[in-house]
Amino acid sequence: MLRITALLTAILFPAYVLANADFPSHVGKSPFSFDKNNIPSNTFVVSDKGQDNDVYLKRDDSKIFDYQFSLKIDRYVGDITKLKENKLISEKFVISMPVFDVDNESALEDCDYDGEPDQLTPEVDEVYFNGEKIGVLSGSNELWVQNRFELDISKLNLPTSQGEVSENVVQIRIDAGNEFVELSSGKIGCQKWAVEIDYVTLEYEVVDPVLLIVGLGGSPDVMTSAQSNYIGLMDKLGIPYQIASHDLSAQIDSCIDGGTPSFIEHGRNVRSVAVEFSETLKTNEFNLIAHSKGGLDSRWFIKNINAEPLSVSVGLMDNSVVKNALAVNSLVTHSTPHYGTVVADAIDYNQIFHEFINIATKAILTDICDLKTDTATEFTRRHQIPKGIKYLAIGANIDADKDGKVDWVENLHNQLPSRILATKTFLKIRDVKEYIVEEEYADLYWPQQNPPLTIPVFTSVVNDEPQFNDSLVSLKSAIPMDATKTVATIGNHNTVLRANPYGDIWTGAQDIVREEVLTGMLKWSVGNENN
Repeated sequence: MLRITALLTAILFPAYVLANADFPSHVGKSPFSFDKNNIPSNTFVVSDKGQDNDVYLKRDDSKIFDYQFSLKIDRYVGDITKLKENKLISEKFVISMPVFDVDNESALEDCDYDGEPDQLTPEVDEVYFNGEKIGVLSGSNELWVQNRFELDISKLNLPTSQGEVSENVVQIRIDAGNEFVELSSGKIGCQKWAVEIDYVTLEYEVVDPVLLIVGLGGSPDVMTSAQSNYIGLMDKLGIPYQIASHDLSAQIDSCIDGGTPSFIEHGRNVRSVAVEFSETLKTNEFNLIAHSKGGLDSRWFIKNINAEPLSVSVGLMDNSVVKNALAVNSLVTHSTPHYGTVVADAIDYNQIFHEFINIATKAILTDICDLKTDTATEFTRRHQIPKGIKYLAIGANIDADKDGKVDWVENLHNQLPSRILATKTFLKIRDVKEYIVEEEYADLYWPQQNPPLTIPVFTSVVNDEPQFNDSLVSLKSAIPMDATKTVATIGNHNTVLRANPYGDIWTGAQDIVREEVLTGMLKWSVGNENN
């Protein structure tokens, strides 16, 4: 499967991958260039320019091994035991090398120069990995042949902590079959056969690390709290993760016609966190899990790194740093208002919350302006998720019993702690499609005033049908058309993030994500039949 994945990668995405990858080019004599199969990284490690590459040698009896190839890995993949339990790392890894001139026939040769021919064995070149014999080379006389060895992942030296560099060594003993052959003169050993190695590669598969992207307000608590505990899921799976949190609001006014500065600012923050985390882990690919507005910030981030590729370190090749562009493998959004929320419209038009919050508080929530229905809808239209990214969108309905109101159980743990307030927003989203704004002349103004004094008048347009929602985001807005798969759950704007181990009224969306990760559409698992 490793080889199939590599070949599909090369066939389907060669232009993009090669254009953004930075690695030493192949210098050997074989026709099997390593970059025809894959691109060097910390999961496809290459030794091509060592002192033992591209050298045609016979056995040297003064050495234990005639060839030694160092393959260094500086990527921390996570908790290997848990990754194996959850099938998030391959059970095997593969060592490959093109070899030249492996002779399969025995020979008669006067190896001790006593005038009498000696019977010599066919060429036997023993291959070792970290000092353990794993097989012998195969090939043909005067031909290049690709050799492949598959080993259990437990034999691979991987870093056990961030910042560590592990080394794996492939060693070869040339013509071992004739090392102790008895010659006609009574002497022992003959140096008959020679071989050449172009390069050596080591390849395995492992899940990409995760960025947890928070929403409005920017607090990491939504991912770390004992109730949500999304980081607990990552720990159980053994996957490295980082939370992309931010200050309470964007540092500039978001209420700009036609602009979305909060998505841009917080999207840039996601990019900065991704770059820093990639430099720590030495990988360029991530899976994203976002809550609420974090999904819209993720849209900006994804479009930005596709439009302006950003190279990061992804491994070592013969002590040279290998780089490739940041990339996203999959995206999960929980109750993201991709098409905005009428609650943001109502706040901006002072049609809601005026009895709960004052002007100063509203200014702190300036990011809300970007979540207005027309603004967010246009932003989503311009920031479509690429087809190559597997995308799961999850929305929720707070009204579990469908009685048209929010009771205290349905509002439990909600980010709107007041049931009265949650009911108000729930009804607003359920019943109001949009607001129409018209300017009307003020009742009293000076006739000579130019232009005349007008005031905005807001009229609500009723929904064609009631819109289920989590008290802040409608299901329709949370499950956009560009998602690969959508799931509607029972929950409020906070419990839409949670597992449900005790059988409470909400669905347990986190459990759905875990299932999709391990056996479903998201395809994080190695060996997933859907891969």
